[in-house]
Amino acid sequence: IILSKDGYNISLAKNGADGLDKFYKNKTDIVITDIVMPVAAPNKPLNGIDVLSRIHQTDPDTPVIILSGQGDMTDAIESLRLGAIDYLTKPINPEQLRHSVRRVKTELYLKSTNTKYEHQLEDMLKKTKETKDTIENLSTAKELLMVLDTKRNEAINKLRISEEKHRTLFENSPVGIVLIDSKFQIKEYNPAY
Repeated sequence: IILSKDGYNISLAKNGADGLDKFYKNKTDIVITDIVMPVAAPNKPLNGIDVLSRIHQTDPDTPVIILSGQGDMTDAIESLRLGAIDYLTKPINPEQLRHSVRRVKTELYLKSTNTKYEHQLEDMLKKTKETKDTIENLSTAKELLMVLDTKRNEAINKLRISEEKHRTLFENSPVGIVLIDSKFQIKEYNPAY
């Protein structure tokens, strides 16, 4: 009742079995359970520690606050060992309960934000790796282009040297040489002609 006045959506359970049934069927942000609860059936006695244990078997991240009217230190230690986020003794101080729930909400928000940032970081790392791979591929392509450019320059240089040799032979040949095109037009002749 305290928390519903504060604007929280509350789902009440008659006993531990009913509470677990509601937990399994609906998304629950926070579970608040008493140590001692009414027995659902003689063959299904569940206390708050049983409920805590079963909830954490299903979803270990669900925060559970344990309430107890007996203040038994053994129950408190066992509850916290099983992962209870808080252990409050009755009579419940409304401000203490509000504080506990606000703290849990803050932790849930921080976990959610942290998970969001982890996903963003993973995406950034993936994109960084993809960019690095692209840069490496571009670097490899640049190196290949440099090799091809060197080979092209070598081929042009060899062709130029070959042309110079042929030009020298053409011009210095003691025999007359005439170059004609496909239409039988004279294009060039050497001095010996």
